[in-house]
Amino acid sequence: MKLYHGTEEHFEDFKLPSECVRHEYYGPALYFSSNYDVAKYYGSRIIEIEIPDSAINVHVDAKGDGMKFVAGVREMVNNEGIIAVENVCDCNLEGAQTKAFDVTETEFGEYKYFCQYNLENRFYKTKKEFEAETQKLDKAGVPYKTSYDKILRKYSIYTLKALTEEQAMAALDAGANVKKIMRLTPETATTVIFAGEKALEILNSAKNAGKRG
Repeated sequence: MKLYHGTEEHFEDFKLPSECVRHEYYGPALYFSSNYDVAKYYGSRIIEIEIPDSAINVHVDAKGDGMKFVAGVREMVNNEGIIAVENVCDCNLEGAQTKAFDVTETEFGEYKYFCQYNLENRFYKTKKEFEAETQKLDKAGVPYKTSYDKILRKYSIYTLKALTEEQAMAALDAGANVKKIMRLTPETATTVIFAGEKALEILNSAKNAGKRG
């Protein structure tokens, strides 16, 4: 398994932290991500290592939740070892992680990861424009909600859930305004935690092996 750690520091070997430096602290441990772009958020210097799956002591499925919602993380760190928290959402990422693109676009720059399809978030100044758009969505069979702002005197159309690809393509074919939402990082990745001296030894051995390679 390839893993990535972002940092701004330069050092020969990793050391276990004794206190929280920037984010959640579950005890003396070091954190790696299975995704390069997630690691890049934590620092411009990316350290890449590779460890065998057999080196991992515990596998936990976060089921899309953030680390702080995963039960027993602190206890697992206290018990030491190498812990793989899979399908975890990184709640530390700051700033706008998503950007809307036209569905027909194929170049997304640094926004590499598909998120979802949505109806374009926009207001319609006249009832005629508003009804023309709802007719397109009705034709495509796409569920939607509407609202009217009495102060601004504008109509809006929105969905409570993301559109499926089939719904998005049907709406697009009907001429509706559909957007593809892309992310800077994946919605979930695997975070691997190295806790305790034995795990640290394996980590530094992997780091030095990569250096020799």
